[in-house]
Amino acid sequence: MFIIDIQMFTNGCNFICKEIAIMNTVTGYWQHKLINWTVHNLHGLPWDLLSPSADFLYYEQITAFIKDFVQDAPIFVKGHQKKQWLERIITNHVTDLQDVLATLKKTFKYRHCFKHLYINLTCALENVHLLYNWKLITNSGGCNE
Repeated sequence: MFIIDIQMFTNGCNFICKEIAIMNTVTGYWQHKLINWTVHNLHGLPWDLLSPSADFLYYEQITAFIKDFVQDAPIFVKGHQKKQWLERIITNHVTDLQDVLATLKKTFKYRHCFKHLYINLTCALENVHLLYNWKLITNSGGCNE
């Protein structure tokens, strides 16, 4: 089982992926990637403390990155639009946990992502850790449908 969060921009009906974080809920192993095109082509975004190319994906690599990481496992995501976007590019079962995350941000303290300069930014990596911590604390089958 995996948790995925994607930070995206909207352009009409299309989404432009800015960053993606994926966590394996069994092992706790995670990956966080920034999308190369958005980092280099959109102005005014602070991308601090980035290590070299290991933190970046080319836009064309997003689908392969997700498929390689999650295989055929179920996926949990925050938000209906992100769920729809994932369902267009992969065949895994995707569950929307938007309501859970909204409650978590009010209930749990979470650390600020070390890759962003500003504290008030929404970060895919923070969201994935929040959902993972909720899963550990509740130890529920609530994520299992």
